[in-house]
Amino acid sequence: MVYIFIILSCQLFLLVNRFVYGQFIPGLRLGHTANTVGNKIYFIGGYNFAKSIPTSEIFYLNKETDTWEEIKSQGIKLPFKVEHTANIGGINQDIIFIMGGLIGDTNFLYQFDTKTNIVSIPIIQGKVPTSRAFMSSVNFEGKIFVFSGQNSDDIYFNSFDILDTINLRWEIGNLINAPTPRSKHTSTLVNNVIYYIGGMQLNGNYISMNDIYQYDIGKSTWSLKKATLALGDVPGPRGGHSAVLVEDKICIYGGIYSPKETIAMLDTTTLVWTIPQFNNPKAPKLPNLVYHTATMKDNER
Repeated sequence: MVYIFIILSCQLFLLVNRFVYGQFIPGLRLGHTANTVGNKIYFIGGYNFAKSIPTSEIFYLNKETDTWEEIKSQGIKLPFKVEHTANIGGINQDIIFIMGGLIGDTNFLYQFDTKTNIVSIPIIQGKVPTSRAFMSSVNFEGKIFVFSGQNSDDIYFNSFDILDTINLRWEIGNLINAPTPRSKHTSTLVNNVIYYIGGMQLNGNYISMNDIYQYDIGKSTWSLKKATLALGDVPGPRGGHSAVLVEDKICIYGGIYSPKETIAMLDTTTLVWTIPQFNNPKAPKLPNLVYHTATMKDNER
C-alpha cells in the first residue's frame, strides 16, 4: 500500500509565484495552512520568501487533476496571515475558518466560503479568544477545538477554545488535567479523541515525544498517555512538525530542535512509535522540513 501526501514547505517549491504554460505555481513559503474541502486542498497565507513578507494568498490544489489554481477573493481582503490556524466548518463543512497568526490584527477570526470565494468576518456569540499564533486546531462534527499557542511577545496561552461553526458561538473547553501551555505542537483527531504531540513550552524546553496528551471529546476529559518505541526509545523532541493520520497511525514529519528521525509513526492502538526504514539507495534523502503542511491526498493499493 502506497500513501500519497501533499507536503508544501519553503523547500519544495519555486521561489516566486508564477505561471508555467498558463498554470499557476505557488512559491516558497512557510507558516501557511492547508485544508481539504471536497477534491481541493486549500492553502492560505504563509511567509513569502520572494517578497520577504507574510501573504494573504489563497490557492488550491485540485486532487483529481494535480493542478494549482489561484483564488481572487471577492469579499473582504484577507490580512497577512502567518503561523495562524485554519479548519473547516459550517453546515456543509465547506467554510474555512481562519484564526489568529503572528501579525497583529483586530479580528481574531475570518471565514472563507469555498463556494463563493468570499472572505468575511463572521458574527460569533460568546467571548472572543485572545489572538495568538502557533496554535493547533481540530474539526469534529462542526466544532473546531483550538488549543494553546503563543504571541509575538512569547506569552504562552493556557487556552482551550471551541468554535461551534453551526450555531456560530464560542465556548470555553475544559482545562482540568490539560497539558501545560505550548506552541508549535500538532493535534490529530482519531475517532473522537484528539492526540496532542510535541511542541515547545514557555521555559524553552521541547516536549518529550513520550508524553501523549489525549482529549476525549465525548467525555470532555484530558488524560496523559506514555508512548514507547519498538526499539526502546522515542523519537527526538520537536516543534513545527506536521502530523497526518494514516489508518490507525499518526505520521509525523520534520520539525525543529533535534529530531534524528525525519518521519516517525505512532500506533494509536498500542502507543508504540516506529521509525520507517527506506531501503532504496537511489531515493533522494528526505529533507527535514519545519513549519510546513502535510495533507493526505490518496492511497494506492
